[in-house]
Parts: sequence; C-alpha cells; structure tokens
Amino acid sequence: MITFIENIVIRKMRDEEKEYRLMTKWLRDDEVLKFYKGRDKPSTTDEVKALTK
Repeated sequence: MITFIENIVIRKMRDEEKEYRLMTKWLRDDEVLKFYKGRDKPSTTDEVKALTK
C-alpha cells in the first residue's frame, strides 16, 4: 500500500538489504533518536531486521 500525504509518500518497507541499511542509517541519526529510542541507543541492521519481521 502506498499513501500520499501532501509531499510525503509512505509505503511498506521491502525485504531488501538496501532498505535495511537505509532504515539503520535513520535509526542511528541523533535527530531521529531524540524522538525514537534515545541518543544512547542507536540501532544495528540486525535490530532493524528483527523489528520489521
């Protein structure tokens, strides 16, 4: 499913290595971590894979 909201597109994450690397990059970003798990808890690619399964 793809959802369009103004200039934002939301789609289901694909089961591809490049998708996991991108999500890992976001979940290691300090600005994202302020609102997600906390700056002292960056995610690994294995953790991202576990979250999305």
